[in-house]
Amino acid sequence: MKAPIISIEDLNQLDQLTNNFAFFGRKQEGKIKLNLDKIPHHKKMEWEEQLTAYYYECGCSQGAIAMILGMIMVLVWHKYHFEGFTFSILTIFEYMMFIVSVSFLGKWSMLLWIKIKIKKMIQRIRAEYQSFT
Repeated sequence: MKAPIISIEDLNQLDQLTNNFAFFGRKQEGKIKLNLDKIPHHKKMEWEEQLTAYYYECGCSQGAIAMILGMIMVLVWHKYHFEGFTFSILTIFEYMMFIVSVSFLGKWSMLLWIKIKIKKMIQRIRAEYQSFT
């Protein structure tokens, strides 16, 4: 299946990138193409590359890092609050829920950060576009 291409014909369509930004069911491949007149080619390519990287970021690596940190936190917590490394079923379940929660928090916080970066980039594109027209 061919990667989808999002074509931006005018500045108002840039807002659709943040409106269509989904936290669930994200696609990790695609391309954003800017078809705006009067912009130098090198600037257009730079903006397309940055927008594409931001828009299709899934947050998986940040979620994985958060999961590893969660595991380390659980091991350290357990080591200093209990004798040895004996676990009950309830304790294991609680620790697993903590690790999964930290992982989701890491992923979603990255996606929120990316959405903010996309909004700031759109503002920068609007400002710079005015200087080219």
